[in-house]
Amino acid sequence: MTGWRALIETGNFNQLRDDLHRCKGGASLFGLERIVALIGSCESPAALEERGFDLATFETELTAAESAVVVMTD
Repeated sequence: MTGWRALIETGNFNQLRDDLHRCKGGASLFGLERIVALIGSCESPAALEERGFDLATFETELTAAESAVVVMTD
């Protein structure tokens, strides 16, 4: 995720798409459906290149997922 902003800025959508696809798989394994849906909404080449990827929303969803895990472990 640390390099995604650079991939977006340079227009390297092929690498970004590959990274997002792997992330979506991992999110799916953990039942993080909102993250899966967010990534799935821009997974096609045309969608990603036309709309880009909302990194801020992804970070918000990831933080929410992390917080939920912390609550479950307390």
